[in-house]
Parts: sequence; C-alpha cells; structure tokens
Amino acid sequence: MNGEPGSFLNSDALNSRKRLLESTLAEQRMRWRNGSQEPVEEYLVRCYDLRGDSEAVLDLLYNEVLLRRERGDFPTRDEYLARFPELSGSLGLLFEVDEDLEADGQFLSVDLTSIKNDPSSLTNPQSYSTERVERDSPRDERNARATSDMKVVQRLVASNSFRGTVELHTMLQKRLRFLSILLTLMYLMAGTQLRTVWHMGRWPYYPIHMASVWAVLAIVASIALFLLFHRKLLPVPLLRTIEAILFLCPILQTTFVLFDLTWLQGDLLRSLATPDHDSAYFFHTMVLFYFPSITGYGILIPNTGRRCFIVTLAIGMVPLVLLVLGLPLSPDVWLLHRIAYLQGFVWVSMWMGVGIACATYGCHRINVLQREAFIARRLGQYRLRERLGSGGMGEVYLAEHVLLKQPCAVKIIRPERAGDPAALRRFKREVQSTARLKHWNTVSIYDYGIAADGTFYYAMEYLPGWNLEDMVRSFGPLPPARASHLLRQACAALSEAHAIGLIHRDIKPANLIVCQRGGVSDVVKVLDFGLVRDIDSGDGESLTIEGMIAGTPAYMSPEQASGHKELDARSDVYSLGAVAYFALTGSPPFGERTQVQVLAAHLYETPRPLVELNHQVPSELAATVMRALEKRPEDRFPDTQSLSDALTSSDIQNQWTSTDSATWWKEHSPEIRSTESSIVPDHALVGSTS
Repeated sequence: MNGEPGSFLNSDALNSRKRLLESTLAEQRMRWRNGSQEPVEEYLVRCYDLRGDSEAVLDLLYNEVLLRRERGDFPTRDEYLARFPELSGSLGLLFEVDEDLEADGQFLSVDLTSIKNDPSSLTNPQSYSTERVERDSPRDERNARATSDMKVVQRLVASNSFRGTVELHTMLQKRLRFLSILLTLMYLMAGTQLRTVWHMGRWPYYPIHMASVWAVLAIVASIALFLLFHRKLLPVPLLRTIEAILFLCPILQTTFVLFDLTWLQGDLLRSLATPDHDSAYFFHTMVLFYFPSITGYGILIPNTGRRCFIVTLAIGMVPLVLLVLGLPLSPDVWLLHRIAYLQGFVWVSMWMGVGIACATYGCHRINVLQREAFIARRLGQYRLRERLGSGGMGEVYLAEHVLLKQPCAVKIIRPERAGDPAALRRFKREVQSTARLKHWNTVSIYDYGIAADGTFYYAMEYLPGWNLEDMVRSFGPLPPARASHLLRQACAALSEAHAIGLIHRDIKPANLIVCQRGGVSDVVKVLDFGLVRDIDSGDGESLTIEGMIAGTPAYMSPEQASGHKELDARSDVYSLGAVAYFALTGSPPFGERTQVQVLAAHLYETPRPLVELNHQVPSELAATVMRALEKRPEDRFPDTQSLSDALTSSDIQNQWTSTDSATWWKEHSPEIRSTESSIVPDHALVGSTS
C-alpha cells in the first residue's frame, strides 16, 4: 500500500507499468464477460511493455483461468504449459496452489460489499476469512463460491505470498542439491570402507549384500544429483519425490543394517547377555542412526510445521517398530532381559520424541524468519539487497527496482519507531521536503510508501561515493581549491531550498556525499532533510521536542544552539562555515569536546584561526570561512548565494580542475557495487541515517 505519493511525488514513470497491468486486467474481465474471449497472447501483442514482465503475464494467465471457470470451462495445467513453456516452473506452482485450495475444500470468502466500499481491503490479508465448502456440495454452489472469490484468489496468488512460495520452491531445490551431494559422497566412502572392514577381519565373510545396498544407494543419489543440476527449476511434485527418495534411502539402509546385525546375526542377544548387560551401546547406536535424519529433515527441507511433524513422526516410529517386530526373531531376549529391553525402548522413544519436537519447532521458526526476511526484502516495488548504514531512526539499504532493474537506496523507518509521532513527522517531512527540490546537487527522491508490515520507506538515488566526513578522516584535510569547489555546490543546493522557504538545520560533513555522476567527478549531493523547517508555513509546526535542541552540536549555529525557533538561511550559512572549517583542517571549529561544551563554545567562543591549523589556506578563503562563523547572524553572509559568490571570487577557484578530480577518483573511487554484490565497503554509505 502506497503512502501519499500523489500529493508530493511524481512517480508516474515508475507506476506506469502497474497501472497498465491493472487496466489490462480490467479490460480482460470486461471483454470476457461481454463474450469476446480473447486469449492472453492477444493482450500481450497490444501491450508490448508487459511481455517481459513474467509476474504480469502470470496475473493475466490466472485471470483468464478464473474467467474460463466462471463460464463453466475448467482448463488444465498442460494446456497452459504448452502455451507458455518459458513459464513452466511458475505456472506449475500456480496451478498447484490453486488445486490445493480446491482439493482441501477451501475457498477464500470475503464480503464483496466491503471490498466495493474499501478496495484497499484486497491487499489486507486480515480482511479474508476462510470457510470450508463440503466436497459433496452441489457443483453449482461450489462454482458460484469460486466465482465470487475469483478476484481475491487472483490477488493472493499473484501477490507476495505466491512469490514467496516461488522462493521456497527455489530454496527446496538448492537444499536437495546439497543433500544429494552429501549422500553420494557418503555412500561412496561407506562402500569403500566396507571392504576395508572385511579385510580387517571384523566380519567372517564379505557382506556382498550390504555392498550391493551401498552401490544402489550411491546410484540413486547420483541420479538425483544429475536431475537437480540438469535443470534450473524442477516441478514441485518431482522435487518432493526426490526429497522422499533421498531421505527414505538412508533410513531403509540404516534399518536393514540394524536388522541384519542385531536380529539375523544375534549381536543384540550377545550384547544383552554380557555380564554387565551393556545394552546401552546398542540403543545409543540406534538413536545415533535415526536422530540426525529427523533433525536434518526439519532444518534442511523447507516445509510447513504440520508436514514436518508428520514426516519426522514417521521416521521416529521406524526404530520403535523395529524393536517391536524384532522380538519374535529373538524370543530369548524378551525372556531373559525384559527389563533392559524395556528400558532401551523407553530410551529410544524419548530421544525420537525430542528429535521430532526439535525438528518441528525448528521448521516453524525457520518459516517465520523466512517470511519476515521476505517482507523485509520487498518494500513495494523494491527488493532490498544490502544494508548500507543504520541510525537511531532507520536504516538505508541498497535496493533494486523490481521492474526497472535499477539500483537505488531505500531508507526505512521500522514499525517499532513508527509508533513515535515525532519520528514519523520527521521521516515524512524529510521525504516531502527533499521531493520538492530539483537541484542537481540535492539527492533525488524516487518513491515513498508503506510496506505490508507497517514499514515506512522512501527510495532515493544510489550514490556510491564518500561522505565528506569519511573522505577527510581517510585522506586528511582537502586542498583549499577543492574544498571551495565542493562548498560552492552545497551552497547552490541550499540556495534552492532557501528560495522556497526551507531551512536544512542539519548541515554537517556526513550529510554531504561526494561522488561521480554522469561522468562528472567531485559532485556534491546534500542529504537528510529530516530536520528541515518551512519558514513560510506559518503553522508553527516543529519537529523539536520542548527543551530539546535539533541538529548536530558540532555544526549548529549559535541561535540553533540556544534553542531559538525562528531560524533563517543564515543558520545554514553558519553550518556551512563549520563544514568548511572541518574540510580545511580535519577538525570541527571547537574540536573534540562534550556536547554541552560544544554548544557553549558556539555561543561564546571564537574558533582558532584557520591558518594556525593549516598554513596552506589562503587568507582570503580563511576570512570567508570565519565570516560565515560569526556569532551574530547579521554579521554573516546574508544567504548561501552570497557565500558562494565569496568563494568564487577567491584566487584559488581555478586551481582545482576537472582533470584533478578525475585523477583523484581513479585512485580513490570506492567500489561501485552492483545489486548482486554481497560485500559492501563501510565507507560507501548513503548519507546520514539518523
């Protein structure tokens, strides 16, 4: 659900394909119900932009399936697989989900009147109620229920829940690949060791039947390995079959070995007949054989908790059944060692129960975490990749637009902070204010919205570069000409903001990103308008709590430090002067002090002259910076444009050229990460996240 983008964001370009899909679905429903039964292929010919979007094609296909059912026609999976073979994996899963709903007698029922009054309820899972339709109910009643719920089912299957199932489908195949490799290697090594054990005299005869079992198991695991690596995505029924075979084979093999050694060859009777009744060894071995299969299934295989419980319960019953059925083969065991046998049975039962409980709970927790991770990775039309930075209010992620496949930075405010009205106002003010600014040196806002879990977010341009603070701390104070060049760009961005009545109030080195854009090096981008104040609003709205001071103490103006609410452009001029001081000296105007001491220094102290800290700073540039740092606003430059003019008139303005910038970036450019990268350098943060 999007927030309020229409009031302050121009996201038509990004949402055009979504609106095209919605209008095409509406047209498809209208034409089918009016008798014009055009196939999906006809719509894709007319709507060229939807051809490459597999999710849009799936929406259209499933809409057609439901419309055909509405007319009494029940299409088959094979028909659609033949029409769209390139979507075989997703189509197979789509029909599987749909068939599961019908097979279970379950249809999603929702009050259509409430949907008409509140269309947004279609995207709210809590608005759905599940009712059971008996399998022996009249066919017309079931068809009517399916028709009434058509739109809801379509929205669910084409929504994140369906796409999350596709992710689990892919994960299942990856896990089975790992399991097949592990079992193939294990069977090959076991077959080799079997002959070694025979040569050592542990068995009086070569167990050719056991060697044959190991060979067969190795062949089966190898075939599964070939199938899993031969195709990118196998159908779910085939994957579940491979899963059953891979787990069933070692369980049957283990059962066969135990049965052979204990009952056929009498090892159990001999172990119980020893003077110290050392039966624990046998029962411990039995637990050791089956317990890993139970817990491994719960951890490795993506499943529902219910299915995991059923499968692990079946595995856990095997040793217990083996103990019961083996008694007729060894009646002397029960007659002579009944107590020890019962104790062993209880011991095995207890450990099988522990394994089943651990596997079921682990599977449930993994499912919960996977759902949370899926929601976290998908915010509206954006898929999150890597975290770039975090702060008190939110986090910034490297993300990718799902349709455009373009990298961007997404800033979010978590639901736990969304309950804080001040945090919400600041977040909303930040995105609204930044969206009003179009200057080249201001970060661009792409979109704003609210995710399904209540996460507020906005998307902005991704800036792989250095924030000014990290740049200075990594490479030392900037050359005066370069510092002047960067500051003039910041002045230009703030001049636009001041012209429409916006005061930034949090200018600091961390909020100035230096990057390369459009083939131009040393481009400054101003970030984080979360504390911006509209001096022309006249509504007295403030993001500052009574008794609190908003901003960063090391770079705030005296009037801001004293808590004055009536600020103007000269407050940002002072902050820019403090940033210039830091860029030229490597230290803020009042050094490393406590926050209270820094605030007092802004009010009553004069910074040390620049030339004392950096002898390379020209006197004219030093005078410009010191004037920007005057205590009284009327003694400073009246606006950022005047500050920029003073920097431009300096003798050093032409001493830093585009060639110098390009040369520096060739040597020090941070790695530009693609959206597939898994390693993010710490220095390539996207602005302040506080």
